[in-house]
Amino acid sequence: MPKNLFHKVLVVAPDARLFELLSLVETDWRIQVVFTAPGTPPVEAALVLPWYEAVRHDWDLILATSPRHVSGLRGPVLIAGDTTGLCLDRMRASLPFRARYREALGVGTGGVLVTVSSTWSRSSVFRSMPELCGGLLAELTADAGRIALVVHPRIWATHRERQVRAWLSPYLDAGLALVRPSDGWQGAIVGADWVLGDHGRVTALAAALGVPVTVAARPDHLRRDSPGDVLRRSAPALRHDRPLLSQRQTAAQQAERVRRAISPVIGAPGATALRAAMYGLLGMCELDRGPIPVPLPRVFDGVLRPGRAPHAGTPASARARAR
Repeated sequence: MPKNLFHKVLVVAPDARLFELLSLVETDWRIQVVFTAPGTPPVEAALVLPWYEAVRHDWDLILATSPRHVSGLRGPVLIAGDTTGLCLDRMRASLPFRARYREALGVGTGGVLVTVSSTWSRSSVFRSMPELCGGLLAELTADAGRIALVVHPRIWATHRERQVRAWLSPYLDAGLALVRPSDGWQGAIVGADWVLGDHGRVTALAAALGVPVTVAARPDHLRRDSPGDVLRRSAPALRHDRPLLSQRQTAAQQAERVRRAISPVIGAPGATALRAAMYGLLGMCELDRGPIPVPLPRVFDGVLRPGRAPHAGTPASARARAR
């Protein structure tokens, strides 16, 4: 690595939390970001060093998610904890660009964007309610809006892209916008008119942002006063004896109350504190910048264009419920 030209930040075994942290410093022209892992980190279009090279250098800052990942590395270390507060700060900074996120998802003026959010556990929306997207597609015509789906990175990692897309292919062909896991899922929340989710972090972020939220899957066992538990107790639950879209109004009426309930349990620190910590370890003065808005969402499209077959692939039970 060249010396004295840049402050060098090493990211070890990058994941979503570390990419959130990087958003605070990587646009600084004084900083060079380098990725490494005991294996090969899957980071495209980035500077990647093999592990045996990384341990030979001195680093100005090392970012990792666990102390066990930094053994043998030389430099100040910041272990990423809960970055929910940082993510919320970035999403708030993105609100002025809400129309752009909606446009990226194919939602025109006056259209409705319904975002379905799923975490990865057995009691998640993805595992326990596979017909939810089909039911929504049966009710919301393509010219009236769009349904977007955001699923937890662990679902992608466990089942891989081919299998996830295969499971969802009837809904993709019917116009479902499946948001790519690393490409701006936050924009599908910022731009949403309504979020149907579970006890996962994404649903909690939507509620803290003030987006109307309905809880579509409720696990029995959640840590008391965790974000998921607060959502379960404060947000309206999805009713299966009513048309799905008719429940949006109830969520909208309760959105401010739910926002006040969830905001105190969203993880800290936020962008300001984390940026100060990182620049402090780097020994650099901070640039006068606020949180960076989240990127535009990118989606997997189906074989058919959205709107060609609004009921294609919708299970019979979902169609019956829609009636």
